[in-house]
Amino acid sequence: MNRRLLRFVLAGLGVALLLAFGVSRYASSKPDGLEKVAADKSLDSGEKPHDLADGPFADYTSTGVDDPGLSTGLAGVVGVGVTFTLAAGLVWVAGRRRRPPAGGGDAAPTP
Repeated sequence: MNRRLLRFVLAGLGVALLLAFGVSRYASSKPDGLEKVAADKSLDSGEKPHDLADGPFADYTSTGVDDPGLSTGLAGVVGVGVTFTLAAGLVWVAGRRRRPPAGGGDAAPTP
């Protein structure tokens, strides 16, 4: 990866982390539009708890952190980190699959 691309990716990661930690603290705690419409139209009447509803980052919060803003910010940072790591891993695997093998690839060995 060239330096210019690396700087671009790291700058994007930095912006994502800043938004996840800094701006997410001010997100509304009210339900989003889809949840509101589902409640208004009684579409959520058969809703069951999710298997991971008690998970460490359920409902965009961090278990064990009392400050709601900090809790949401930490959950956002972890989410960005996990997403970035998965995406970087997929790009790395895809890049390795496209490269020809060392030594010229299709070239026939010389006798």
